[in-house]
Amino acid sequence: MSGDDYVGWSDVIGQKDVKNTLMSTIITPLRTRGCNLPFTSVLICGPPGTGKTLLRQAIEHELGDVVSFHSKHSSDFISKGFSKQLLKSFLQQSSEIRPAVIWIDDLFSTDGMFPCAFCRGLEGENLQRYITCWMNTNDVNKEGVVIVGSTQNPWVADESLIQSFHHHVYMGKMEEESRYRMIQRSLKDEIHVLKEGDLWKIAQHTNSFTGADMQILIRSACSQPLRRITKSHHFKKVSKARDNPGELKDIFYKPCDANDEGAIAMPWTDVPADRLILPVITMDDFLQAMTSTRSSVRDEEWQEIYNFKSVFSQS
Repeated sequence: MSGDDYVGWSDVIGQKDVKNTLMSTIITPLRTRGCNLPFTSVLICGPPGTGKTLLRQAIEHELGDVVSFHSKHSSDFISKGFSKQLLKSFLQQSSEIRPAVIWIDDLFSTDGMFPCAFCRGLEGENLQRYITCWMNTNDVNKEGVVIVGSTQNPWVADESLIQSFHHHVYMGKMEEESRYRMIQRSLKDEIHVLKEGDLWKIAQHTNSFTGADMQILIRSACSQPLRRITKSHHFKKVSKARDNPGELKDIFYKPCDANDEGAIAMPWTDVPADRLILPVITMDDFLQAMTSTRSSVRDEEWQEIYNFKSVFSQS
């Protein structure tokens, strides 16, 4: 992971229970006990966009150089069908330098052309049998190793593989306060006129949004001022004082209505880029963005996760 891609623990907004579980089962034990940690495994379940990938990035960042971190997507083990050798080599090589975290994203994902990597079906069954056997075999070479699987559809896997994971973690719906904090943080470096009450209103009206949905909404709202500029055909001059008193003022241009005093008819492309004043972000920009942004997770998908949790809940 490059420096620009680092995601800290605080960047994962909300999901308090999930973060506490992962802190106690993965991060703290590996930091304090290292290779003396017994082999353990964690299954993270949740619909798309709930933050599973963000958690992987945050955990990798939190562990830093203390732990050998290895991650793959389940599709990496499919090449015209299941490749047992690819999986075997990955698990063995990842376990050589310990302590280690082995992370497999989209553990039970389906493929449009080939059998599901870890699911039912002839080739998928072979893979499933192999990883179940690997996880359940006592091996001194696995001490200090944590294997983590993330999935959006755990119900397609066999019960034996599900039960092989020592811990099950479930990503929940984003709480209103978390959505508020996400909007607040995203607007920190933006020029806007939204008040605290406006942020709470947006949070209240995005009840079913995932973290990914919120990011789409915020990006759309923040791009509205630029859209307004590209649609503007009139601009007026605005004077701004320079840093040193007594110097001449700089002239900038801001979009305006045709009837405004001092309005100049001109396309926005004729305005020098370094003299263009971008309109501030307003509540109307968020309202406009909400007309084209919807929750990506259906209620039925959440219910499937809840049903699975009730069956495989751990004491």
